[in-house]
Amino acid sequence: MTDTLSSRSAKTGALSPRLITEIPGPESQKLHARRQATVSGGVSATFPVYAAHAHDAIIVDVDGNQFLDLTGGIGVMTIGHTNDAVVDAIAEQAAKVTHTLFAVAGYEPYIEVCELLARHTPGDFAKKSVLVNSCCAEAAWRILSTHASRL
Repeated sequence: MTDTLSSRSAKTGALSPRLITEIPGPESQKLHARRQATVSGGVSATFPVYAAHAHDAIIVDVDGNQFLDLTGGIGVMTIGHTNDAVVDAIAEQAAKVTHTLFAVAGYEPYIEVCELLARHTPGDFAKKSVLVNSCCAEAAWRILSTHASRL
């Protein structure tokens, strides 16, 4: 199945939606089979399409199909995939330290984000934050919800 949109906009060079295989394509089907064999059922799979790369609002799957991203997180929806400023900031931080368990070895950017949240959270009370990976929290909740009746 193919649509009539070009893969790059003539003026901007940006990607645009384009389908070149049935959905899901053969490479996505292979990855989905591997996923089903090794990833917990607590981690949902709404649509068996697997991203290879993305830019702005377009995700390109492992089969080369290009989709308008209507499912990304709030950061992607406001800034876009692979935004140059975000990529540069990530590269700068990764060159310093990639990650530590903050409870064991803290780092200033974590504190800066908590300070920023406190400044912008309304109300006249002490504000404290904890930063977590929402995907991990979501997966834990799904697993717990699925198996809670066994506890």
